[in-house]
Amino acid sequence: MNTNPALQDYLSLSPMAILLLSGLVLIVIESLSPKFSRKSAFPIAFLSIIAALISSYLAPEPTHPYISAFIVSDSPAQFFTSFFLVVGAVIALISASFFKQRTESHGEYAFLLLSSLIGLILIGASADFLTLFLGLEILSLALYVLVAYMKTWSKTHEAAIKFFLLGSMATAFLIFGVALIYGATGTTRFEGLLEKYGALTDAPSRVLFISGSALFALGLLFKAAVVPFHFWAPDVYAGAATPVTAFLAVGSKAGAFAGLARVFLITIPGFDPVFSTMIALAAAITLLYGNILAIRQRAFRRFFAYSGISHSGFMLIAIAAAGEGGAFEALAFYLTVYSVATLGVFSLFTAMDAGDGDIPFESVQGLFKRSPWIALAFALSLLVLAGFPPFVGFFAKFILFKVAYTKGLIWLMVLALILTVISSYYYFRLVLLLFKGAVDQVRIRPECSLSFAFACLAGVLLLILSLSPDRLTTLIGAIKP
Repeated sequence: MNTNPALQDYLSLSPMAILLLSGLVLIVIESLSPKFSRKSAFPIAFLSIIAALISSYLAPEPTHPYISAFIVSDSPAQFFTSFFLVVGAVIALISASFFKQRTESHGEYAFLLLSSLIGLILIGASADFLTLFLGLEILSLALYVLVAYMKTWSKTHEAAIKFFLLGSMATAFLIFGVALIYGATGTTRFEGLLEKYGALTDAPSRVLFISGSALFALGLLFKAAVVPFHFWAPDVYAGAATPVTAFLAVGSKAGAFAGLARVFLITIPGFDPVFSTMIALAAAITLLYGNILAIRQRAFRRFFAYSGISHSGFMLIAIAAAGEGGAFEALAFYLTVYSVATLGVFSLFTAMDAGDGDIPFESVQGLFKRSPWIALAFALSLLVLAGFPPFVGFFAKFILFKVAYTKGLIWLMVLALILTVISSYYYFRLVLLLFKGAVDQVRIRPECSLSFAFACLAGVLLLILSLSPDRLTTLIGAIKP
C-alpha cells in the first residue's frame, strides 16, 4: 500500500487549509502591526472564508485510506461545509460592524472565528468518532475564548467560566461515550457501525453500545442547549459580544446537530427504539421549558437563548424520527430557515448594541417609523421563527411534524403543534412593538451599515423562500445521506 498521500488527497483538505493559513497570517499581522490589523483582519477573514467555500466545490474526494478513513466528501458533508462557511462569512461581516469603534484585537478575534470554522467542517465531514471529537474540541476551545473576548464587560467573565466548566463536563461525557461504543464494537469508525451493532448478540454488549450512544449524544446536546444541558445558554448569550452570541445561536447549534445527524441519521439511523424514545422525551421537555421561559423574558439576548432552546427541541424531533425517510431533509430544511432568520435578527442587534448588558424589548419600539425597511425585515424574521403561516417557518415545522407522524410520534407532534401556537404569542408581541411607540427610543449605531444590509438581505431571502419554499426543498432533496 502506498503510504504517501497524492496531490488529490491534499487538495481535498483545501477548505480547512485555507482557513488555517489565513488564521496564521492574521496572527502574524496582529503581532507586527496592530494598526494595520484593525483595517485588514475582517476583510482577510471574509475573503478567506469565500475562498474556502469555492475550494469546497472544487476539491476532489480523498482516496488515501489515511484520510478517507477519517473524513468523507459525501453530499451531507458538502452541505454542512457550505452551510458553516456561509454562516462564518456573515459573522465576519457583522463582527466588522461591531468592532469598528472598539479597541479589542481584531486579528485575534478573526483567527478564533476561522479556527472555529475548521472545527465545524471536521464535524460535518467526519467519518470517525475521533474526527468528530477533534472537530468539536477545536470548536469548543475557540468558543471559550470568543465568549470571554469582551474583557471589560461585567457579565463576560461569569458567562465564560460557566461555559467552560459545563462544556468540559460535556466533553468528558462525550469521550466516555465513545470509549463505551469502542468497547462494544471494537471500532470508532462510522463505516459498518450499524452492522456491528446488529451483530451484537449478548445483552451486556448491546447495553454498552446504547449507553455509549446516549453519553455521546449528551455531549452534543450540551452544544445545542437541549434541556437539561441548557443552563449555560441564558448567561452566555447575555454576556458575550453580539456577533459571538449570533455564532453560538447558529454555528454552535448547527455543529451539534451536524454531529447528531452524522451519527444518528446517517450512520446508525433508528438503531434502537429505546434510544429514539429517550431523544423524543428530551425534545418534549426542551420544547416545554424553552417556550414557557421565553414568555417571561423582557430583553432580547436572554429571550433568544430560551427561544433558541425551543428551536433545538423542534430540530430534535428529526433526530427522534431517525430511520424514517425524510428525517435528514427535515432537519436540514429547518436548520437553514432558522439560521437565516436568526442571523437577520442578530445583524440588527449588532447595530443597536451600544455596549455591556442585554438589549431590552423597548429598544425596538417604534422602529418602523424610523427605518421601515429594517423593521419589516425584522418582523419577517420573527414571524418565520414563530412558524406563522404562510411564511417559510411554517413549512419547516410542517415537514418536521410530517416526519414525526410517519415515525409514530403523534404525541410529540401534537405537543409541538400546541407549543408552536404558544410561541406565536411571544413572537407576535415583539412584532407589534416595532410598529408602535416613540421613535426616539430606537438606538442605532450609524457605522453598522453592513449589519443593516444583511438584516435586509435576510428578510428578502426569507420572503423569497416563503413565496417559493420548493426552491429550498429541491436543493436539500438533492442531498443523499
